[in-house]
Amino acid sequence: MRFTRFLFAVVGLTSRAHALLLIGLLCMTSGLGASSAWGMPAGCPGDPKAQDPDCGLCSDSHAVECTTCRGTRVAPLPCKSCDGEGRYDCQECEKGKVDCLVGPCDGGKVTWGSSSLFRKKAEKKPDKDPCKFCKKRGTLKCKACSSGKRRCNTCSGKGAVKAACWDCVGSGELPCPLCVAKPNPKLCPWSKSSSTLGCQACTSPPKARDCWVCEGEGAKLCTRCKGHDRRPCGECGGTGRVRYQEMLGGKAGVRKHEACDGKGQLDCHELECRKGAVKCEECTEGQVSTCILCSDTKQAHCRACSGEPYRPFEVYGMLLSDKGFQDAAGEYLECARTVAQRHFSDKVSSLYEQQVEWEKAQVEIEERAESMARLGLTLKRRAPKVSIEEKIKRAKQEAARVSKRLAAAQAALR
Repeated sequence: MRFTRFLFAVVGLTSRAHALLLIGLLCMTSGLGASSAWGMPAGCPGDPKAQDPDCGLCSDSHAVECTTCRGTRVAPLPCKSCDGEGRYDCQECEKGKVDCLVGPCDGGKVTWGSSSLFRKKAEKKPDKDPCKFCKKRGTLKCKACSSGKRRCNTCSGKGAVKAACWDCVGSGELPCPLCVAKPNPKLCPWSKSSSTLGCQACTSPPKARDCWVCEGEGAKLCTRCKGHDRRPCGECGGTGRVRYQEMLGGKAGVRKHEACDGKGQLDCHELECRKGAVKCEECTEGQVSTCILCSDTKQAHCRACSGEPYRPFEVYGMLLSDKGFQDAAGEYLECARTVAQRHFSDKVSSLYEQQVEWEKAQVEIEERAESMARLGLTLKRRAPKVSIEEKIKRAKQEAARVSKRLAAAQAALR
């Protein structure tokens, strides 16, 4: 009553309703002034701090130690360069071989078109010359690898790099699974389905590491010469010979091409090409210092929202099981199984749809190949590095591993 009378006297309010309204506004403002560690306003109706003073796990801090990095903020991170395998398929070749850079080269032979000076001869027998650029092989050795596989220099072949923990985005903490996160299979407990989190790994300058593009070499293959430091002669088609006919319908024949000295190849004219390599534009002498989690954008992709939606529920289930919260652990593990089944089902269904589209595209390619075969030409085709059948097989194997792991965790609770 004294505080109300004070408001009447100082502010000059004339009604008790106005005074009470002002008191309510002041209370709300003071409650919203502080915020919790996870950005939750203290004192709000939805604040677990107001509803449950002590959940028994986080000691009213709304956060628990990250079980992946044990609070150290650093943990092994699956290598993005090789997808955690330590080696990866060379993107430049097919089993260590690349197609000859001479466009019309087919199996080491270059076919002259029907518009050449030897049209009548070509009608009886295709007018061909051996390709000197590939030495009649039709392919060239890949300069990026030796057998179609490349050892990953980013992780030194280990499949993982020690970097900021991806689960907690470098903070060393996770939202408390009892008073902040909830076992809701339709909502990511970490990002609330926003797919990004504020990166905590950028608080200190990151250490320099090998560039993912050039693998720490500071240079990458020249896209024009594919690392061979030479290019086909366009005028002679890589054969070193040209067709000619003297003026006024005189003598015609084949002779050595003077521009390339009959070699069928010239030096690579790419300005920055040095022995088949050009400077990598993504790094400084093979080293990069950008944040490994967010690439200096300050927003890191949530690990769960980036392909492992079941992971938060599994992590929380194992954590709660170790701390003795068996019922809550069971709820989280059941959510993990539900989310994992849905995730892998959608993934396999999407791959099957891709397979149908790929088969339709193959029919069109076969029709095109038949049309080119009638002209005496061969359509160059390259199989995908990883077939869709192989991707489906891997997805099913991963689903089986996750399902077995979660079933074992649930069985341990009983």
